[in-house]
Amino acid sequence: MFDNEYNKLKKLKKKYDIGILIVIIIFVLIFTFQILCPHIAPGLWDYLDTHLYYYPIGFFIALFLVLLVLEKFCYPYDKLERKMANKVKNNVLNEEMNNAFNNTYSQEKNQEFVKLLKKHKIGTYENINVNDCFSATYNNIKFQYGDDASFTHWDGDSLVWSFRGSIYVFDTKNNIEGDLYIGKKKLVGNRAVMDLFINTKKNIEIKPSNNVLDSNISIKSKAHPNIIEDSNFLEIINEFVIINKYTIIYNKNKLFILKKNYRR
Repeated sequence: MFDNEYNKLKKLKKKYDIGILIVIIIFVLIFTFQILCPHIAPGLWDYLDTHLYYYPIGFFIALFLVLLVLEKFCYPYDKLERKMANKVKNNVLNEEMNNAFNNTYSQEKNQEFVKLLKKHKIGTYENINVNDCFSATYNNIKFQYGDDASFTHWDGDSLVWSFRGSIYVFDTKNNIEGDLYIGKKKLVGNRAVMDLFINTKKNIEIKPSNNVLDSNISIKSKAHPNIIEDSNFLEIINEFVIINKYTIIYNKNKLFILKKNYRR
């Protein structure tokens, strides 16, 4: 599959090795010149020693030669090697992911993933960046995944990281009453961490009627979904939010799970 590229890479590797050798020779000549010149050509050395502007001229000439050799001999090999590494990685990744997800794996555009978050009012006031994105289907449920996502905003002169981690988006078949936001509260104070990157103007704090829910978890919604009265659901929430640091958001038939997995 990559035979032509490998053959070209082998040829460029020979040029790369020659280029490295030439660079080494240039540096050796620079150092040996300072040692041998006073003994071999003392007159030339005395002349150079009294005309110090020749030293920076010589330095820039040597630097120019090194950069020229790297550009012509070494950089083409480095560029092709990186390109091939990405091709092989993507080829292997596509094959493995399609095997895992029944040929439903597809890479997604970062910009489209960001638009999806904005559309569902997640990170509305934030600068959102996402690294790699893909979609797939598992057990007849379509989902999307964004890796190394970050929500940031400026507070005066300080850059604030509202969230950094992975994001899962699941298409759901069942409806609940209103949107639902579940996240961990801050260690100091009662404000939930998710308040930094969701629109909470119309969503107020709600509490289940039982005491199963951990006191360090915040639930907000425009309504009072029946699901939060289910003790089994609350036990799952306790595990996901407190132990695994998930923020769970249900918005317009989509379930968003934000996993904070980077320290900042």
